[in-house]
Amino acid sequence: MSALTALVDVRPLKDAPFRRLWLGSTGSQLGTQMTATAVMLQLWDDTGSTAWTGAVGIAHVVPLVVVGLLAGSFADRHDRRRIVLGANLAQLVVSAVLVVQALGGGLPPLALLGLVALQTTAGSAGAPARSRAARLPRARRPAAARRRGRQYTIPIAARTSSSVFSATSLARSLPRRSTSWT
Repeated sequence: MSALTALVDVRPLKDAPFRRLWLGSTGSQLGTQMTATAVMLQLWDDTGSTAWTGAVGIAHVVPLVVVGLLAGSFADRHDRRRIVLGANLAQLVVSAVLVVQALGGGLPPLALLGLVALQTTAGSAGAPARSRAARLPRARRPAAARRRGRQYTIPIAARTSSSVFSATSLARSLPRRSTSWT
């Protein structure tokens, strides 16, 4: 028994469909958090306003709650794989637009918030369908549930690092800005 298998139950990852789903979901979560951090940084650089930077959180949470409440019943009535594919495709398109706008000079702050809201809407729409898209043998389901639970530590770590990054950026800019306030 290796040190990894002694600490973490990796049996669910032996199932290829679940492994693909778990790796894809983990990568998607990480990318979503990196996008939120990049958009906050871009808004801070463009506007210097903490209000616009904080609005990214609002643009992230409102669709998460509203769409999340409705998406579960929608996923129960429709093909889950198509929902997951559609949600992932929408997130890919929005991410591509965000990259193009960042490289091409940027968009107004309200448009950036709209793109963040669209990306969160797509993620929230696909989340309930994603949770049951891969069927595992009954013996591996408890371990898979624990593995999915650990997957959500990545967004928490990403949010914490983005908060530290924002606070550090703000702290570095305060001495420069304090001279302009007098």
